[in-house]
Amino acid sequence: SSFVPISQSGTDVPTLIDCIACTKEIKTNSDTPDDPPEGNFVGSSIYDPIRKYAEHEVDVTHLIDKTFYWVYCYSHDIEIPNVNVVTSAQMLATERKVRTLDTTPPDFGTFTCVPTPGTEDSVTVTLSMNEVGRAYCKVVNRGFAQPSPNAVIAEAFYADVVDTNTFTIDVNQITTGLGATGMEALFRKTDYDVYCWAQDGEGYPYYGPNGMADVVFCPNNYVTTLDLTRPNMRFIMAESISNSQIIITLQVDEGARVWCAAWDVDNDPLITASNYETKLKAMAGDCMDNKGRQCGTFWVYDLDDLEDNPLDGVNSQADYDSTDEWKYNQDVDIIVYNLIEKKDYPYIYCYAEDDEEDGIGDNPNKMMFDDSANAGPSNVHTIKTGIGTIQTLDESPPSFTQLSMLDPTAYNDRIIVTFSMNEAGTAYCRVTRSDSGETTLRINRILTANYEGIVGAPGDVQYITVDKLEQRDALPLYEQAQYDVYCWAMDAAVDTQGMSRPNYMIQDYIDNPVGSTGLEAVSAPNGGKTTSVWVKDLTPPVIIYVSSEALTEEVIQITLQLNEPGTVWCQPVLPNTDGTYVDVNDVTLSTYKSYIQGRSSQATFREFVHEAYRNVDVEVNRIEVDTGTSADPLIYETPYNIYCFAEDDWQIEAENSGSQSINFNYLNNNVGPPNEVSYATVDNFMTVVGLITTLDLTPPSITITGVSSDETTITVTLRLDETGTAWCQAVRHGFDVPTILEILDTNFYNTYTHDPLNPYTVTTVTLIGYDRPKNAYNDYVTPLVLGVDYDIYCYADDDLCQGCKITNGVSFSHVTNANTFIRTKDYTRPHMRYVAAESIAHDQIIITLQVDEGSRVWCGAWINDPGLTGANMETTLKNYAPTCQDNKGRQCGTFWIYDLD
Repeated sequence: SSFVPISQSGTDVPTLIDCIACTKEIKTNSDTPDDPPEGNFVGSSIYDPIRKYAEHEVDVTHLIDKTFYWVYCYSHDIEIPNVNVVTSAQMLATERKVRTLDTTPPDFGTFTCVPTPGTEDSVTVTLSMNEVGRAYCKVVNRGFAQPSPNAVIAEAFYADVVDTNTFTIDVNQITTGLGATGMEALFRKTDYDVYCWAQDGEGYPYYGPNGMADVVFCPNNYVTTLDLTRPNMRFIMAESISNSQIIITLQVDEGARVWCAAWDVDNDPLITASNYETKLKAMAGDCMDNKGRQCGTFWVYDLDDLEDNPLDGVNSQADYDSTDEWKYNQDVDIIVYNLIEKKDYPYIYCYAEDDEEDGIGDNPNKMMFDDSANAGPSNVHTIKTGIGTIQTLDESPPSFTQLSMLDPTAYNDRIIVTFSMNEAGTAYCRVTRSDSGETTLRINRILTANYEGIVGAPGDVQYITVDKLEQRDALPLYEQAQYDVYCWAMDAAVDTQGMSRPNYMIQDYIDNPVGSTGLEAVSAPNGGKTTSVWVKDLTPPVIIYVSSEALTEEVIQITLQLNEPGTVWCQPVLPNTDGTYVDVNDVTLSTYKSYIQGRSSQATFREFVHEAYRNVDVEVNRIEVDTGTSADPLIYETPYNIYCFAEDDWQIEAENSGSQSINFNYLNNNVGPPNEVSYATVDNFMTVVGLITTLDLTPPSITITGVSSDETTITVTLRLDETGTAWCQAVRHGFDVPTILEILDTNFYNTYTHDPLNPYTVTTVTLIGYDRPKNAYNDYVTPLVLGVDYDIYCYADDDLCQGCKITNGVSFSHVTNANTFIRTKDYTRPHMRYVAAESIAHDQIIITLQVDEGSRVWCGAWINDPGLTGANMETTLKNYAPTCQDNKGRQCGTFWIYDLD
């Protein structure tokens, strides 16, 4: 640089000699930068006769790179003996200014790498170079393969160097092959290795600048980008896992500690930006992870915890990989506890702070609280909103707040259970007969009955209607029967996802009585068991006709059954309209009960039926007068209709049962009256029974109203006081009274029909004889004798009444007392048979004669023919009576000649 030749208006001229004083000589043996120790730089050549010249190369070495030199050449041949040397002029003519090349790549002097202050996505590389050139830098993820120089160049993070002073290159992207450019920004808090490569500004022609043989690894590697960002929290899920615990599953995007706290709906913690951290950390005693470690005492680790402060508990990959440790961007389970069962918790807050900047949180980045803006994963309020309201689990079985039932029931085939619970849920009930001997019902049996009811909220009153032992049964519950009712329930508890998670009543609760009073049943049940509940009887008894008959003239017996215990009344009525006594027309829809039960004490015919389908005899013997003030005996052989009325003993049974439920007649007398048969039933029963005629057990009374006769017959005119048959027999007057059989044997009879409307109607019995001797001729009758006195004896019996076995005949005394005297007419003149006549004295003649019947006799004797004629004969003879006597001295006409009558 100090050599300025004449051609450049300088004064420096090279010389061909080597001398001490010479400074610009070409030929030298000195060892200086201008005069290398080798001396001359010589090259030799061989003449090429074809080319007609000799070509050779002379290498000038030991020059300083990147330096301009003035180059001069001289030559000499190899002539012998002396070589021929070029002249100075020829030497000067070869003058050339030549700059030496730079074939050495640059070196880095200063080389440091640090995170770019104030940023999270940049690394600042501080360099210096020993020559002008360009430096390139690139980052790769820590531990990745060393990039090639071209890879470093390709990212285009470079600086042009004009001196050897330090300079910086900020690298804020990394090649990922993703996106439109294949580049992505650096990540915060990420370990990177920094590599740089440089080239100078020179270079061999055609090859370009000199570049480093390979990239250079930053002495500070690895470099971790800064973390200036609040931890980001991601809410994953939250649910209650017990009646006092809520688990919150969340993630944080970096190493951090986490705190969560929950307040119930009645205790708003009034979290603000100024107190959120203090309040949440103050609740650490009720917060832990699912490994039992209190919140704030454990870390969520990220990868840099492997290299940073070992005090964070992770010193190796094995520590980091331990399943006991939480990892960033992975689920972390936080449990808040000591909560209230089945309580809404709308105030659930979670907070995190990272481990910056010393790895154990000496200056952490903290989540913020802002309830009006800045919503995002680093905002505690945002996480709280995402968590929402979580209700702690219901792990307590439900209980009844009402378990009552109308007793007796409103219907006769079902029990309606009225219930409510302390929470929403489903109740199931089953019944069993109180007389079944069962003292408990297991839960599975209650469920198989399949009777249920659902309440949607505490206090919601619902009903379960049980009409069979099991819903699939064919037979309903029996009326007028007592049942034990067992009820069991499960609540409608759900987990946080709304999936069913019911709690069940235990068997002991089911077997425990509801209580001891009706008030407990409707307001404070103690269990699920209610005993002795009456299924109301609303069905009237069925009157079953068995038989009916008149027992006597005044008593009618009706034999019947009821299909259940009860009471039955019967009442006789006349079948036709009657103005004196009760008749069928008097028994109507409005009067039937009182009329049948009897309005007077004289006509109350009642029987208690203690057992179903057992014969009961009701006897009636009086009929009421129309006014109902009195009753008269039934009349013999009179048809009557019978009405019967029945009621069951429901009221008696219910009110006097040995065991009654606590609901019995609670606040309302629901027993009601006995069930009574309807008018239609009563009327139908009357029709089925039909007419019943009282017996006639009294013989008829015979009234002989007249007797007449002729010579061969006697006609007896008589009447009876009832329909029947009369027999009469004549016996000679004064004879023994004939027996009834003798009267019947003569077989002189006639029937009599009694007409109550004309009771004086008579009939006649004609007698044509007085005896039927027992001989071969049964139809022979000893005829009556004319002019004979007879006593007439009559016998009668009534007709065979309905229900009677035999007729009633009058007694022998009645036959005796009812005799009547009659004499047969004698329209035939007496027959006289002369026997003898003689004088027995001078003045007497005795005439012996016979007469053929009872008669008086007169005789007269004349000396002279008295001239008797048919006209004067009787008078003439009777006039001679004073001169006529029997041999006993009695005057003729004063004594009788008797015959048998």
